[in-house]
Amino acid sequence: MGVDVFFVISGFLIGSQLFREIENTGNIHLLTFWKRRIRRLQPAALLVLAFSLIGTFLWAPRGAWVGWLQEIIASVLQLQNWLLGYNAVDYLAAGDEKSPVQHYWTLSVEEQFYVLFPLLLLAVVRLAKRLRGNTLTAIGLCLILTVLFSLAYSLWHTATSPSMAYFNTFARAWEFACGALLALYPRRPSALVGSVAAPLGLSLIVASSFSYDSGTAFPGSAALLPVTGAMLCLWAGPGSTLQKLGNVRLVSALGRWSYSVYLWHWPLIILAPWALIHWPFDLASPYIGDNGRPVVIAFLSVLLGWLSTKFVEDPVRYSGTRLSGRNRKRFAAAGACALALLCAAFTVVLQDEPSDKAITDEQHAHVMSLPIDALPPCFGASAMDPNNKGCHNPALGQSVFPVASRIAKDDANRQE
Repeated sequence: MGVDVFFVISGFLIGSQLFREIENTGNIHLLTFWKRRIRRLQPAALLVLAFSLIGTFLWAPRGAWVGWLQEIIASVLQLQNWLLGYNAVDYLAAGDEKSPVQHYWTLSVEEQFYVLFPLLLLAVVRLAKRLRGNTLTAIGLCLILTVLFSLAYSLWHTATSPSMAYFNTFARAWEFACGALLALYPRRPSALVGSVAAPLGLSLIVASSFSYDSGTAFPGSAALLPVTGAMLCLWAGPGSTLQKLGNVRLVSALGRWSYSVYLWHWPLIILAPWALIHWPFDLASPYIGDNGRPVVIAFLSVLLGWLSTKFVEDPVRYSGTRLSGRNRKRFAAAGACALALLCAAFTVVLQDEPSDKAITDEQHAHVMSLPIDALPPCFGASAMDPNNKGCHNPALGQSVFPVASRIAKDDANRQE
């Protein structure tokens, strides 16, 4: 549900910025707008992608590399949502092991919005000028039509192909448009109504978080609840309960770091089980335990989010619009990082090797065809014999079965 709130807020903020530019200049400077978005979002995003790539090579089992690296490539190219949607439809990817960059699908949708939305507004502005119509009225009509058509498409697509609809940019466009409509018509309620709107909106968001589960078809009609809640919170405006809460120093700081915290939290969650079985992290694993791991991950997410904001996001974000010598170096470094990510990932993905499943099936068939006295010395339970210290199967490489994140839920053969 947080994704839908995020999309509404993005539509509101970006809409406010673009509408103000249209009102002041009668135009949209696309390159300037896109450069600001790149400076705001890409430095931290590329940093976390680089960490995820290195973590994959260092800690993840070889069988996960190709799928995870495909998603890293898609994330660099801002196409992660379409890759996940395609995989979910064709391979029932909901049952697959999640990658450390799966959360980048939301950034891909947002970046696609940043490309398409100003182009749409620019076309509407020029058409309104040619027809001598009111520009803001034309924009409002365009946004209303976007909400209606995108919501109708979302309802239909969610009913026919829910997995693909979840990641589909066009099935999410109405959420951005709802936020933009609020920015276009910023009529604030009275103090009394505003004091009710914010708690009511927050209640709707919380209710959707608890009432929906993995079986809920989404987005479709289910997204109406969090979207309406987000709109009410934004409509409440200055002086609302949420604004007062946001003025609290700790809350304000977390808000400033939230983007980087969001980027860091998921790779840490996915890679932690693998890292904790490798040196030197395996030394700390007994002390952390399963219960302590979420606490450590939460702490590291906030810490890395703060460091990324202070030393990566802000220096690039507030570097000014002109490319000085230092700024050119920063952009060149970011571009080199993106290129290195793509090259490293493509090198592995494009290797013409048989799939891990095919190799596993072939090995399984071979072992099952052997007589008992010819079985490998480390076959089956003998591999766990503490006296069999020389037991080693190089064919397994770094593969671990079942995957570490599923061991806690593997109750089929558990004995009390």
